[in-house]
Amino acid sequence: MNEISSKQLYIMIFFIPLVFKMSSLPALFYGETASTAFILIGIVVFVEFLQLALVLFVSREGGMDGIAEKYGKKVYFLISVPIMFVIFIKMLVLTQEIVHYLCSFFFYNISESAIMIIVILVIFYLGTRGAKAIGRLFELSIWFIPLIIIFGAFFGEIELESMYLTPVFDKSASTYLSAIGKYLIFTFDFSPLLYFKVKAKKVTPVAVCALLSTFVVMISYALLFSSYGNASVHASFGFARLATFNTVISEIGSLDWPSVLLWLVAGILSVSLKVNAVNRIFGENKLKKFGTGLFCLGITLVLLLGIKTLNKAVEFVTNGIQYAVFSIEIAVPLAVLVLFTAKHGRREYAPQS
Repeated sequence: MNEISSKQLYIMIFFIPLVFKMSSLPALFYGETASTAFILIGIVVFVEFLQLALVLFVSREGGMDGIAEKYGKKVYFLISVPIMFVIFIKMLVLTQEIVHYLCSFFFYNISESAIMIIVILVIFYLGTRGAKAIGRLFELSIWFIPLIIIFGAFFGEIELESMYLTPVFDKSASTYLSAIGKYLIFTFDFSPLLYFKVKAKKVTPVAVCALLSTFVVMISYALLFSSYGNASVHASFGFARLATFNTVISEIGSLDWPSVLLWLVAGILSVSLKVNAVNRIFGENKLKKFGTGLFCLGITLVLLLGIKTLNKAVEFVTNGIQYAVFSIEIAVPLAVLVLFTAKHGRREYAPQS
């Protein structure tokens, strides 16, 4: 089974909420709830970590490999089908996020279709390499953080206005609940860990990383809104904009490249983690890379022929399908937990020989 070390898990817990929640979501969230968004995102991330606690508990019990061992491959695949549906839907918007990001920061005069194919190939390659490779790359990506801090300290110029963070909760509760519900697709990115063996023996470090990540996401939203004010609704690529510290443009180009690369690497690794879960599912059915390749091909065709832009992707995943995705990501870990509990119960009350 794929294994992730404790260190790699802690890095993922910290980084993953900072990836796609810090791209187009801040602008989208601000457009619905104004400055209150920086508080609401904290609530969303906190709930996401409650689901992570359930996923890690199930993973410690044996995860989906344990289901295959105790109940057979048919039950394993039956439970995995909804997860593949979730990953497919999420990859439609998350892959478009990455492509849109690349075409905005790196490739101005290259067809998005060509970039799309390259991105899918990279994600497929990393996803089939295994959890250890993805976890190791997550470890290496943290070295971008000192570069971002150094560049910001020497070349940055931060202008913040605290008044931009007010008023808060000046709209009806239904407005805020509707906004959270609309963008549920950007939550619960830890479900693929059901297919991994996670070496996390202590609860405290996990809780600390989760709380730290929640705090950093909230502060990041607050800083972004404090800098852009009402223009936050147009401030896409939130992480890149925030982490540049308004850096200057030099003779050799923009000095925002460390933050741009960090988001890109973390984004690709986060999606690769999902593809790796798909690879594990097909591996149990003797299809592995072939099945994963068909899965990625299906995503590519949908993106090339149907959902060709990020705006269309966001519209598609916020049109009601996000509730199905949300329900599945809650129901599947609970179902797996119930199956483990039932099996333990049968063992406990089995007749003595």
